[in-house]
Amino acid sequence: MVPAGARERCRDGLRCLPIWVFTLALLACGGSAPQTDSSTDMPDGTAEVSTDVPASDGTDGSEDVCVPQCALPDGTPKVCGPNGCGYICGICPFDAPKCTEDGQCVDECLPECEGLVCGPDGCGNVCGFCNPGEFCNGAGQCTTGCDPNCTNEDGSERQCGPDGCDSVCGVCDEDFLCGQSGLCVVNCIPQCQGKNCGPNECGGLCGLCLEDFICKDDGLCYQECVPDCTDKNCGSDGCAGTCGYCGFGEDCVEGQCESVTCGSIPAFGKCEGSILTQCEQGVVSSQDCAVEGLFCLWDPDAGQYACMDPPECIPDCLDKVCGSDGCGGDCGFCPSGWACEINDCIPTEGATCGPFGGSAGHCVAEVLWFCVGGVLYSENCGAQNQNCGFDPAQGKNVCL
Repeated sequence: MVPAGARERCRDGLRCLPIWVFTLALLACGGSAPQTDSSTDMPDGTAEVSTDVPASDGTDGSEDVCVPQCALPDGTPKVCGPNGCGYICGICPFDAPKCTEDGQCVDECLPECEGLVCGPDGCGNVCGFCNPGEFCNGAGQCTTGCDPNCTNEDGSERQCGPDGCDSVCGVCDEDFLCGQSGLCVVNCIPQCQGKNCGPNECGGLCGLCLEDFICKDDGLCYQECVPDCTDKNCGSDGCAGTCGYCGFGEDCVEGQCESVTCGSIPAFGKCEGSILTQCEQGVVSSQDCAVEGLFCLWDPDAGQYACMDPPECIPDCLDKVCGSDGCGGDCGFCPSGWACEINDCIPTEGATCGPFGGSAGHCVAEVLWFCVGGVLYSENCGAQNQNCGFDPAQGKNVCL
């Protein structure tokens, strides 16, 4: 039997507890469970507190009664959150664990569908669906049609990629990819190592030069310079390049290749029997090698005729740039990839540039030879009913 005073104290301390705690405590104190009104709008699991408790003047030792607030001003029950009396109106379930400020249980993600009738809600679902024949535009509204957009902001037309209406602007051919700008580009790896400009071998560029700079064959930017090879076949083009090279036994004199001779005597001299005739600085000199017991022979080391001891075999390199000297030696060597035909070096497409380097190119009959990236290329002007010659406007040899 619980003393009456203890029962009163027990009741006074349970005024604002949930009903199930309140009931158990009251029974433990010797009381009976309170009767609940089935017509109440209070949420399940929330203690019901009588409003008929007489106001206390504090003289009987009681405290003010706290009435739980588990309803919104419009009468909507609060199913979670604080009840204003140090406890809560309820606990949210696992499928809707978040309690909003107005005491409602919701999922962790709040769908954003205000003003939207279709499209994503931001929580992995949609705000609605459009009727057949309608499209959901970017504003979350259903429209009766869709205008494909295959034009970039700069006005260029897109060849591929999405058109904005669940379709594409086009499909690239095999070995091509759709680039970010909607253009089909070659499916290859750009070759731009050590280059600042020029082609990247994939149909694009490695970069562009600044104003007043030009991109040269080596893929580097140089301060702009216009080559000048007007009436010149050799020598400098004024831009660190060349207008061409002279052949064996020739010198470049004021842009023209001239034979270094003294009349009919070439710069490398000549032999007539044992008589050596030479031309040095425009002065002709002759000597009989036999007087000294020597022979007039070609000296491959000096690149000219000289009086020499008689060898077991007498080399013959007269008018020869390359090829055999007749004694197991060579009269000279051609640049890598060039052909030696009839003791003369013949340019070959794909070979190294050799004497045909520079930016001006070189005309051999009606064939234009030019160097790109250290590789020799050619263009047959005659096959196009054109002539190979120098164009002052472009500063180089071209097909005219």
